[in-house]
Amino acid sequence: PGDAETAAMTITAVQGAGIGWATVFACNGDVPNASSVNFVPGVNGGNEIIAGLDDAGRICVFTSVGTHLTVDVTAATS
Repeated sequence: PGDAETAAMTITAVQGAGIGWATVFACNGDVPNASSVNFVPGVNGGNEIIAGLDDAGRICVFTSVGTHLTVDVTAATS
């Protein structure tokens, strides 16, 4: 919904270029010091998380090394 403040999602790292991590956060916030998912090369790694959304209902993702990501949003709440 347009007024959602948080979302439940699964984030999966695929084909990581090295040992790394990714963190999901509201785009209007700072990159947090905690990871949402950790990964190693050759292993697809996923995690279910709840993340805050910015005022436009968006999330941003920061990765420590290159990787492909899938993000599957399962619910959003206000």
